[in-house]
Amino acid sequence: MPLNKGKPLDQLQSSPRSKQWLHKFIAQTPELRSTLHRAPDGTHFKLDGLSDSDAEEILEVRNNSLLPEPQVSWIIDGSQRQLIWTQLALEKETIGVHPFVTIPAEERSNALLLMLDIWPESLTTKKDLISRIKENWVNHRLKDKQLSWLDPKNQKQLAWAMDYLEQHRMALPISVAKPATPKEEYDYVVAALDKTTQLHPSDHKLFLTAMRKAWSQYKYRHSGKAKKPLYLFIEEEAKEKLDQIAKQQKRSRHDIVEDWILQAFKKDGL
Repeated sequence: MPLNKGKPLDQLQSSPRSKQWLHKFIAQTPELRSTLHRAPDGTHFKLDGLSDSDAEEILEVRNNSLLPEPQVSWIIDGSQRQLIWTQLALEKETIGVHPFVTIPAEERSNALLLMLDIWPESLTTKKDLISRIKENWVNHRLKDKQLSWLDPKNQKQLAWAMDYLEQHRMALPISVAKPATPKEEYDYVVAALDKTTQLHPSDHKLFLTAMRKAWSQYKYRHSGKAKKPLYLFIEEEAKEKLDQIAKQQKRSRHDIVEDWILQAFKKDGL
């Protein structure tokens, strides 16, 4: 007999987290898939035709899949910086049990909970994994002193840092969505720098030192102190194309010309 308001089903839908797990579990279980339907308004799913026995069996699976909230408070209440660290660790541990997706910042906490909840391992294994992730975070994340040169309000610096990480293949994987706000940009950069602690200690120290030095050089070059005036006459067509390139790259014309000169100099081995 179909169950509409039975106690097991009520328990399965007692919280957003439980509902999220239930819909994912049913979607991954072929013999139960037909009980899950999109509501008429298209905004959510509803269950129809789930039997008492099915609901009771699923409830038992759920109770052996979801850690109590105090044990996942690390994910529920975590900062974006530690959530990105947790995401990378969970993706490594739970590989193959969830589809690859890019997770934006505003969805990261719920997505990580689901990733952990649907992982087909015991509660003890899940609890141990969260404990290891927390311990690794405490032991390896960068200290405030190492990040003091980064200004969370300096958008030019953050954009430069994003480019630097990309150029040196230290950016976060594409499963971590690109930042949509300055705050997210700062969290992304710091999380990427946290990840560099997985390098050999000497390589890690060298990378951080080189990045700070590169930023100091960039600031000096763009401060005007290192600039000398140069007046050129070029064809109107060439100027229009230079303007298009500058607009596309979001850079000044003189920066682009300067780069061309330095690249040509380097290419010719001068």
